[in-house]
Amino acid sequence: MASILGYLSWVKNSKEIKIQNEDEVLKKERKKILIIVIVFTILGFFPALVT
Repeated sequence: MASILGYLSWVKNSKEIKIQNEDEVLKKERKKILIIVIVFTILGFFPALVT
């Protein structure tokens, strides 16, 4: 749910801002997404380690 709200907020804000260098912005967004996926993957394994 938080991801959807964050995405909708990002889309709304990105329409107002004119992007000059789209490639650089896409690289930064991919890095953010990769970090988020890694963090939540690690957090998903913690409950399995407890039992």
